Amino acid sequence: MLRKFRSEEIAKKHKRIFWLKFTLFWILLFALVYSLSYASKQEKINIQNININGNKVIQEEEILKIVNENLEGNYLWLFPKSNIFIYPKSKIKEDLLNSFLRIKELMVTFNDLQSIDINIEERTPFALYCEKKDTNLAVELPSEELEQNDEINNEINNEIATSTNFATKLPNDSGFVDLGEINEEECYFMDNEAYIYAKAMSFTDDVYFKYEQESLKTNNLGVTLPSDGRILGRTYLSESPERHFEKINLFIRFLKDINIDVYRLLVKENGDYELSFDNGSLLIFDEKQDFDVLLENLQAVLIDLGDLEDKKFEYIDLRFDNKVLYKFKEK
Repeated sequence: MLRKFRSEEIAKKHKRIFWLKFTLFWILLFALVYSLSYASKQEKINIQNININGNKVIQEEEILKIVNENLEGNYLWLFPKSNIFIYPKSKIKEDLLNSFLRIKELMVTFNDLQSIDINIEERTPFALYCEKKDTNLAVELPSEELEQNDEINNEINNEIATSTNFATKLPNDSGFVDLGEINEEECYFMDNEAYIYAKAMSFTDDVYFKYEQESLKTNNLGVTLPSDGRILGRTYLSESPERHFEKINLFIRFLKDINIDVYRLLVKENGDYELSFDNGSLLIFDEKQDFDVLLENLQAVLIDLGDLEDKKFEYIDLRFDNKVLYKFKEK
């Protein structure tokens, strides 16, 4: 009986010790977390200054907006994201790169306990990537409504007047009014690594060399144009062999060095490349050809033809390894 009583006392004692340790553990843990949370909010170790270096086109306010959004709030409602030791450096970098495709290199670095540096290298325009689109514009309106509603008629007439290359047609049986074909060209800046990063303005002169894709067409029910999201952020000729873009540019540079002034390269759907001269002449080759062979064949034909600067030819075709075809324009 005495032994049983002692066993119960020992069990109760162990139980009290367990709950005491359990309670102390959570009190100490809470005190530690609270202390760390309080310390992490001290102004002297929180980011107050953001220094932005290297941006030329991108506005500083736009960069600061994204950085500050990432520094707002707390982790687990306890630790401020602006703390210099735990701020979301990787997230800031990721968001800036995703928001500004113009950024080529980006470094987020520690400056002092209250400052970080955002060091940016922007992409510079090397050439233009352009897409020509021949699209048919059709308006879905019943013929009767077109005849009765002067306001709609005026709107369509204004559309015709402000557009180019229209061939207007009467309403067809399907109830569509075909406003004709619109020839458009949209161009985007591309850096020396063929990365397409920004929409370009219209240039009256050939300020930049142009790389083009073959025309895209839509059906006669309306206009479907690719959005910026489909073009921006792509690498031109990314599916081509390694260093293909670099080799094309070396080939173009060689042509310019021998006074052959080309300004545009059209990549066709079948893999043919057409280099355009200022006078409308074409130099044709194939995407699978070896550029060393191309240069050899071109040099061979130049020996026969002499300086091409004043020659008026329609094309020089280099697609055949052992033969060069060319045709002069008729006088």
